[in-house]
Amino acid sequence: MWEIALVLFCHISALNQKFHLVVASLFTNFVCINSLFQWKPLPLSHSNDVHP
Repeated sequence: MWEIALVLFCHISALNQKFHLVVASLFTNFVCINSLFQWKPLPLSHSNDVHP
């Protein structure tokens, strides 16, 4: 029983590490893009109103 819990915990920890890496990379990209467009802030709530 403990072995199954330990295996599940290890898998969840690995998934969490990958998830944190993805979130960190997305956040870094967002900060870089936001710094490029400092003259025009892009709020997330109004992203649907932007027409290219």
